Amino acid sequence: MIDQIATDGQTIVAEQVRIIAATQDANGAIEQLEEIIENLGELSRATEVNVRTSSKHMDKMVDASERLTAQTARFGVATVDTPFIEEAQRIAKEISARFEQALESGAISTKDLFDRTYTAIPATNPEQLMAQFTSLTDKLLPDLLEGALLLSDRVVFCAAVDDNGYLPTHNRKFSQP
Repeated sequence: MIDQIATDGQTIVAEQVRIIAATQDANGAIEQLEEIIENLGELSRATEVNVRTSSKHMDKMVDASERLTAQTARFGVATVDTPFIEEAQRIAKEISARFEQALESGAISTKDLFDRTYTAIPATNPEQLMAQFTSLTDKLLPDLLEGALLLSDRVVFCAAVDDNGYLPTHNRKFSQP
């Protein structure tokens, strides 16, 4: 019996040593994992900063490119963008003429044409808005906006927006119930 107790005691000690070793291994692995996660967090923060910086640089490049395109257009220099600029200018003049005619005929009041009160359309997702002039633009603009899409396969959409960026009338392919 004493021999059995001694053997069992040795087994228990050996198991405790094995458990301690396994615990130490687990602790080491956990510490390594914590270090890896911390490093990933630091890399993630650094990447976020770099992406923001890159985005700001890209915005500046786009702005500079747009200014350059506008300057070349003002000087009458033909570029690959010239047909798009000329078509946008033509459409803008036609929209102005149609709005002037609508005002003269009484189809809309000046107050309603320049209304900037946007009313949410119930049960729309994403939320859609209406202004006092939206129904007029839905009548007057579709043929112009759709026609612009025929200029080139590079033209994805054509929109007339107000001074707040409100886009009342979409191209048919985007205007869904």
